[in-house]
Amino acid sequence: MTTANQIASHLLRSRLGKICVAITGSTPEELIEKAANVLKETTFIEFRLDYLSKPLAALPRLKEFLEANGAATVIATCRCKDNGGRFEGSNTAALDVLLKAAESGFQIVDIELESIEKLPKTTMAHLREAGAAVIISYHDFHATKDLDAVYNRIEPFAPDFIKVVPTAKSLSDNLTLMRFMERMEDRSNFSIVGICMGEAGIISRVLGLRAGSAFTFAAANAGEETAPGQITARTLIEDYRIDQVDAATKVYGVAGNPIRSSLSPLMMNTAFRRETVNAVYLGLQATKVDDLFKLVREVPIQGLSVTMP
Repeated sequence: MTTANQIASHLLRSRLGKICVAITGSTPEELIEKAANVLKETTFIEFRLDYLSKPLAALPRLKEFLEANGAATVIATCRCKDNGGRFEGSNTAALDVLLKAAESGFQIVDIELESIEKLPKTTMAHLREAGAAVIISYHDFHATKDLDAVYNRIEPFAPDFIKVVPTAKSLSDNLTLMRFMERMEDRSNFSIVGICMGEAGIISRVLGLRAGSAFTFAAANAGEETAPGQITARTLIEDYRIDQVDAATKVYGVAGNPIRSSLSPLMMNTAFRRETVNAVYLGLQATKVDDLFKLVREVPIQGLSVTMP
């Protein structure tokens, strides 16, 4: 990365909020309508271009939107079906969408690790020449495995952001992700984004920021999730007080199976906000006692309560 790229990347990071809201739609008009509503509350959004049947044809309209909303910081993502997205074209065709998106004013493009590994070695240079910062993403829709090995695959590409998204099958999988991010914070020259997908991984969308994740992702509305376990931006802000979470935030929680219907997080986080307490209260989807106790001990989680079905 050149010095000019490093300066531009640093300035871009200073604009980012804690939540990037993913926008989906089947037409450019639908994307724009949803984005306009989201921009009333946050300026950091992701356009999932792979949800469009003809993403290249939509870029002129999206360019107009970006020019009219200069305060917005926008990620372009065009994920192929083989990598969990909806784009039915080749890796080369998806790259063409991202290059033209960068030329249209998108400040950041998100490309999957498996895609860039199959593309020419000049791909990163072409993306930077187009004017965009680059996220290289890794998604595992089945498990949480060796995240250091994933990092070692991404590092040679020298992106601006490394995004690592495994699937949590247990609460302790969140610990694996958080310990990884803590290690990388000292070692890495890149910004790390870390999230666990799945029901058991919901807490990573809050605690990941506490462990050093540059930001987290959220859905614009319920029913518009772009990954398993994703929750809405409003829930992150109102229920989990994401805007207040930092390395000093204390963690409390209630455990159960199922736990999503518990009102305790909403009530307790509302109280924490009212009393200006730097703490967050989480619902813990627990299936094994040993797994729960490991999380409680290592986070640590204070004042744990358990609810039985």
